Amino acid sequence: MKQLVILMLLMGWITVSCVSSKKHEALQRRYQSTDRRLAELKKTNEFQAETITELRQRIQILEDLRKELTTTKEKFAALQGSHDQLRQAYDNALEEKDKLITTYSEDMAAFSRELANKEKSLEQQRSRLDSLSRDIDRREATLLQLKEQSRQQQIRMDTLQSTITQALNNFSGSELSVREEGGKIYVSLSQELLFGKGSNVIDNKGRRALIQLAGVLRDQTNVNINVEGHTDSDGTPFRNWQLSVERATAVVQILTANGLNPERIIASGRAFYDPVAPNDTEENKKLNRRTEIILEPNLEILYELFNSERS
Repeated sequence: MKQLVILMLLMGWITVSCVSSKKHEALQRRYQSTDRRLAELKKTNEFQAETITELRQRIQILEDLRKELTTTKEKFAALQGSHDQLRQAYDNALEEKDKLITTYSEDMAAFSRELANKEKSLEQQRSRLDSLSRDIDRREATLLQLKEQSRQQQIRMDTLQSTITQALNNFSGSELSVREEGGKIYVSLSQELLFGKGSNVIDNKGRRALIQLAGVLRDQTNVNINVEGHTDSDGTPFRNWQLSVERATAVVQILTANGLNPERIIASGRAFYDPVAPNDTEENKKLNRRTEIILEPNLEILYELFNSERS
């Protein structure tokens, strides 16, 4: 563009070469003005070119920013959606948490009540166990006492049997016998030692035996005495009942007359209803005609211990 302007000026200069110097000067000034204007236009052109370049760059930047903004908006929209989802999930989680807390609180309250009930039940069971343990200890102690009392009682009964046997050793085995059976001592005296046939009067030899026995039993205050009269099957039942009772009573009279406490003695008759042998021979009948003095330990102390445990 500059070359074109110069060419035009040269042509004008050739054309007007003949003009006056005044015009030449005017042209010169115009040329200079045009040159300055051209320079200014050049600068303006360069400035505008730079401006255009800068604007293009800015436009590109703006375009990039627009694209970035669009992308950002899309991301924001996506994030907003995610945020909404997260918010909903968060709200759901809070609601679920509240439900869980409520359920947990209710469960804990129920568990606490159940635990309290179980602790109460456990305490009651522990109390019952303690009571049972004390009761067992007490019963074991009582059982030991009972065993010891029974052992001591057995020792006394064994000693008593031995003492009676020694005291009556001057009598024959056919006249009397001493045995222990079921924790009791049986002193069996034959009719031949005590009575005549059909009689309830004790003869002298039988009296001596009973007096000797009374001497042994006098101090045995913990022994109860049951005197039983027995007969054979001869005669009527009534007469045998009567005779067996009369004979037992006669024995009791001698025992009590020689220091035994009547409160400790029972007289009874069994007639022929408790034989030791069949009443089919004279020898067996002789065995059945007897008076038995049954010595039984006084178990009142043992009963008291036993009943105290039951109560």
